[in-house]
Amino acid sequence: MTKFNDHNAAVEQEFALLEEVLNQTADDAVRCLKLLKKNLSDYDNHHGNHFINTAASYMRSDMRAAKDTAFNLKHVAHQVINSPQPSEMDIHSVRNIMSIVVKSMDALSTTARNYDQKNGRSKGVKGVIDNASGKNDRENHEKDGGLFGQGHMNRNEKHAGRFGTGDERHMDANHGSSLLGKPDGVYYHQGGSDILSNSDTVEQLVKTTLRDNFSASALSHQITNAEKSLSPSFVERVKEVVHEVKDKLKGDKASPTHHGHYGHYGNKHVVAP
Repeated sequence: MTKFNDHNAAVEQEFALLEEVLNQTADDAVRCLKLLKKNLSDYDNHHGNHFINTAASYMRSDMRAAKDTAFNLKHVAHQVINSPQPSEMDIHSVRNIMSIVVKSMDALSTTARNYDQKNGRSKGVKGVIDNASGKNDRENHEKDGGLFGQGHMNRNEKHAGRFGTGDERHMDANHGSSLLGKPDGVYYHQGGSDILSNSDTVEQLVKTTLRDNFSASALSHQITNAEKSLSPSFVERVKEVVHEVKDKLKGDKASPTHHGHYGHYGNKHVVAP
């Protein structure tokens, strides 16, 4: 009975932590998207994108989709904490929604890359020079027939939000790490002129904002912990570790400097190897 109670207590603790991390990850995602919206608006102002074909408007649909999936984390958190008996099914639901959220956030980089390609925001050394001099902006402006040309509106009509495909969604090409691999709790909350000065393209701006302000690594870690807690061997392993520590302490106290203190045990005192 004691083992059963200990196991239940361990499971309840890990799943309570899982609910907490789910809600925290959802809040982090919403804050990150809010900051991204501001950074995109600043980017548009910086590059003279007004009224039509702005980066903010192009990204809006996918950002809304990402926000909706983030809120689903809270729904799953509610289900987890109210589950009559935590199970592998709960773990599957959490892992599934985490994957969807990460993909929807990563997909923003793909959408941003599409915007750059459609608007001549080229990359590389030549692209940086052209972007800095405004050459790409001028060429794009002339190609679309001036401020109220049809090209921009046609692109907006054709564009629809999407989650993107391919491995590029999961890897940051500039930094080599996905949203699951970023260290926990290291958020810089870059915005305004700081991020604009380091971003020549919308894709770069999006990746930097996501990298510095959102991570699902803590959630991934807690999912693993909660899943392990479902196994009866989890509690036994914890107890083994505790006993190992106690035995180590006993071994230290059984050294010559402590011999006199434990002398009354005589030959009955056995130190675990």
